[in-house]
Amino acid sequence: MFSSSKLYINNSKENPHSEINSLSKKLYDLVCKQRDFFTEEERQNVKYLLHNGADPCYYEKNKTIVQSLIIQQEFDLLDFILSKSPESCLTIPSLGIYDQCTGDKTIKQEMFFLSCFDPLHLATKFTKEIGNEKSYKIYQLIKKYYPIDKYINELNNMIDELYNVIFQKISTAMLDKKRPLLILFGEEHNSYFTIISQCIAIYIAKQLGVTTYFREEDKTRKKSFKQILKMIEEMRAPIGSSIKTLYSVRMFMNKLHLNILPADLGSDGVSLKPIGDYTIPKNLEERDTLEAIRYRNKIMASEFKKVDRKNIFAEVGAAHLYGLLIEEKLSDFYNVLPFNSANIIQKQHNVTQQQLDFLHSSQVVTLENRWNLLITLEALSPFELIDMIYRRLEQHIDPMISMTSRVKLATP
Repeated sequence: MFSSSKLYINNSKENPHSEINSLSKKLYDLVCKQRDFFTEEERQNVKYLLHNGADPCYYEKNKTIVQSLIIQQEFDLLDFILSKSPESCLTIPSLGIYDQCTGDKTIKQEMFFLSCFDPLHLATKFTKEIGNEKSYKIYQLIKKYYPIDKYINELNNMIDELYNVIFQKISTAMLDKKRPLLILFGEEHNSYFTIISQCIAIYIAKQLGVTTYFREEDKTRKKSFKQILKMIEEMRAPIGSSIKTLYSVRMFMNKLHLNILPADLGSDGVSLKPIGDYTIPKNLEERDTLEAIRYRNKIMASEFKKVDRKNIFAEVGAAHLYGLLIEEKLSDFYNVLPFNSANIIQKQHNVTQQQLDFLHSSQVVTLENRWNLLITLEALSPFELIDMIYRRLEQHIDPMISMTSRVKLATP
């Protein structure tokens, strides 16, 4: 969290700037009081206090002036304040308030809950939940003054460390020439960590000559991607706005010009058919029951086996890893390298404890998310995040990997 050296405590003994502090308190009281909208007189009074030295970084009661203006969706006053005092974006109340946050939905408690967010996260939240033009303008305004560069450095460090781990695992696995390599990447839906780690793995796979890529898509979803990606491009909205983050990985794969095959044909309502004792759920909302997952595993395994003697990269939900490796015995056909990027398996997946334990066993490469970049990543558009990942990865082209050696590694 952030702090500002210009924060003033409403205590004359601790704060020698009592006159400025008095003006700042008046500004705070004026901005943060309950209202339906600002009158023109109130707007002028806010500007008057600021012109005369009131500090927009002043806060009381675990709420800041900027936070209050975001909650009230006051673009003009936010623009005025931030143009004069960009550091007010960094003002965050004490971390202690996080322990008191509640999920109760009364207006008072909801407002208190919102005050727990830093300004960028708060503006992003409103853009995602309200989605109108004003909320989007405020999101862009806060983003303009927010020091995202600091977090880009942390993101780059994260990419570098993950790159080294994933590259070592894949390049070592490719030394086995007896069987083709199947990289099974277990992902977590709507996870920023999955987006980053999976993009890295895909980039390395391509770098080492893998040409066949499967995704946990069915034919229906594959057809809809083009329209959805067009919508995302037009929105330029935060990554969580009305879209699943899995589309970000698809955008990255498109950027690399990869040929993507749908593997999850078992969830396609058009092509469903029974296999052995496994019948198909009539309602696609039941596609994540234990029996449906097992059926989908059989279909995915069948699709992988159709590829003759080629190395494969396949993205699947982490809940499918146990079934594909243990129940479908893919290791009999491939040298399987399974990755798990999921910290949490979603509740709708009725997986067993045995399946969960498998994800963290020695048979799976578990990629641990030790970085706390959620707030900043959530505020980025999919295009920004994918571009940041791609630009960093472009610096990792290993000069020791010649075109000849890439082909040699890629040939089982």
